[in-house]
Amino acid sequence: MAAETPSLTDEQWALLKAAPNHIFALVASTDSLADRNEWTAYRSAVEAATSDQDEIVRNVAALLSRELGENTVPGGDAAKALAGLEEVRVLSAALPGAGAAFRTFLVELGRTIAEASGAQLTRNFATGSGTAWTMSSGTSAMERESIARAAEALGLD
Repeated sequence: MAAETPSLTDEQWALLKAAPNHIFALVASTDSLADRNEWTAYRSAVEAATSDQDEIVRNVAALLSRELGENTVPGGDAAKALAGLEEVRVLSAALPGAGAAFRTFLVELGRTIAEASGAQLTRNFATGSGTAWTMSSGTSAMERESIARAAEALGLD
């Protein structure tokens, strides 16, 4: 890939290629273990991005989509993920348009992953039904917080 965009080294491409995995690790694991719906949404979003209008998004997605297997869920911890995203923010200064399209793609990818998890089993204390377990809807507060932390690390806050 470095030959297609001479201003980026192989090491810089590797940093960009790791960024979607950082988003996955940060968002999917924040409120529980990553589930199949999150993994499927992640893989689908990366595959769809291979035809993105932005060259950086398209090339990173193409590189990454070749490596995403059925059962190869990226791991990692929040501190490493945030550090990796901060490195992407620094590198973005050298990208066309300061890498805004790529950084925005990463945050949107986080939202896609969070929305895919759907309902989470939670305790319900407010309905007067005691401490029954119920399904929550949508993205959890913890996932929204993780997305906000990712956006901040990427300089999009």
